[in-house]
Amino acid sequence: MLLNIVFLGYSGGAFVGQRIASYFKETTGSFTTAYVSAAALTAIGIALVGLILYINRRKAQH
Repeated sequence: MLLNIVFLGYSGGAFVGQRIASYFKETTGSFTTAYVSAAALTAIGIALVGLILYINRRKAQH
């Protein structure tokens, strides 16, 4: 079940990401904004995974 959720997120990002990147390219003239926003979303995702792992470990200790 978890793997299905991961692939759903991956396919959604692959579908929407290209459109967002092309929008940034058309409006700003470069892909820099798309790269920065992708890096920010990646950092948020990593932080959320870390938070979930932390919460699960605390629950397992109790």
